[in-house]
Amino acid sequence: VGSLEYYRNQVDDPSDITAEQALDQYTAIVDDQIHAFQELSQVDDGDLTSQAGPLVALEHAAELASQEDAQLTLAWPAGRMDEEQWSRFAQLVHTRRWLVQDQILPSLTGSAKTQTERILASSEWKSMQDVEDQVLEARSGGGDDRIDLPDARQRWITAFDEIRTQYGQLIRQQTDGLLDRSAEEARGLLITAASLSAGGLIALLLCIVMSWRITRSLSRRLRGLRLATLSLAEERLPDVVARLERGETVDVESATPPLDYGRDELGQVAQAFNAAQRTAVHTAVELADTRRGFQKVILGIARQSQNLVNMQLGKLDALEREHTDPEILKGLYELDSTASQLRRYEENLVIISGEQPRRTWREPVSLVDILRSAVGEVAEYQRVELHADEEVALAPPAVADVIHLLAELIDNATAYSPAPNPVGVRAALVAKGLAVEIEDRGLGLSEEDYASFNAQLAVAPQFDVVALADDLRLGMFVVARLAHRHGITVTLRPSPYGGTTAIVLIPHDIVVREPAGGAD
Repeated sequence: VGSLEYYRNQVDDPSDITAEQALDQYTAIVDDQIHAFQELSQVDDGDLTSQAGPLVALEHAAELASQEDAQLTLAWPAGRMDEEQWSRFAQLVHTRRWLVQDQILPSLTGSAKTQTERILASSEWKSMQDVEDQVLEARSGGGDDRIDLPDARQRWITAFDEIRTQYGQLIRQQTDGLLDRSAEEARGLLITAASLSAGGLIALLLCIVMSWRITRSLSRRLRGLRLATLSLAEERLPDVVARLERGETVDVESATPPLDYGRDELGQVAQAFNAAQRTAVHTAVELADTRRGFQKVILGIARQSQNLVNMQLGKLDALEREHTDPEILKGLYELDSTASQLRRYEENLVIISGEQPRRTWREPVSLVDILRSAVGEVAEYQRVELHADEEVALAPPAVADVIHLLAELIDNATAYSPAPNPVGVRAALVAKGLAVEIEDRGLGLSEEDYASFNAQLAVAPQFDVVALADDLRLGMFVVARLAHRHGITVTLRPSPYGGTTAIVLIPHDIVVREPAGGAD
């Protein structure tokens, strides 16, 4: 139908197209409309399908009669047909007669059959058949490939116009009856198909108008479906995932309102998308529940281990006060450092679970004590060189997390810096807060790795980042969580020695310029 304008322009200029070509093109368009109606009539209702079959056959028969009229209209000015034109006309006549007698009449019932029999018994029908027979018999004589037409043009026009009118009335009545019986899911498509089919028999212009209406309707519905799916994919589903990540309870049905676009093909696409989004949200909810359950298990184990480690640290502290022997104290200090590392690992599990460690302070703690405490939680603490002259402290709520954060970075520096190379830790006040630099002398990283790690440290990661990571860096996950909690910025960059320098920028709001207590 979209090519009609092009064909009409060709017909306006006879030099671009012949009459036979124009007839073939318009015939193809009308056949497509009839085929479309036939496809749309294939619904899950057996009664509707059985009623639609004869209606499609009636429309086909009317179209064949219209093609006969077009063939005669082209041939009558010359008064003759060639062999090809006659053969085509004969094929149209025999096909239509077979269709009417063997297909339409046996399948019709009720008033439709009565009206059809009335049309077949009318004088106009008999006149039209007489003219057809005369044209068919005109070929019987001689070997000339030119067949003379009978002088029955006016008789044909009068009979055909009346038959076409009766056909149109019958088709419209049957179409109306079919539409009355149909449900809402087929109403729009059947009206469009019936209107196009009837319009194709009445006038080509009406066919164009109805086709335009179909295009506009489908375009509007497609735009609506596209906007609805985009809104769902870009707004509602991400919001559901974000709520799940925050630990909120999400009801699948209320979070995924269905898209209703009827029950036609477009509606089926919307229903498929509804099923997909419900499955996606349901899966996300199940995964979130599983993750929360796993985090609770980890948290429970970590809390129990923390209690044991804290008891061990308390006993070690008591032993350190009781003994003065250097060898014994050295061993106790090493055990104390190992226990502190174990406590940090247990606190990592607590942080992964979304909770906070239980270590708390009531008073600000000096920077030096914080750095010493962080170094004490590292296995190779002897290699760490501290340089901190600033007389500052950190606010109590941030003390435990800053110690933990620095310990993770220092531990990472000692792990990737070969012994006996030292790891330098420097602290100084800068314009944006308190800067702590941790520098190792390892092999360093590539530019891509620096960019990747800095991107990870810039946001608070979720638990699934740890679970799905190919290269599990638990310490980086913990550092990012702790830094995000207090507005701390952590940046990795190459060191002049060839290793890596981690710069921790602690904001002014948690830096205290007053005398402070110890970290232990």
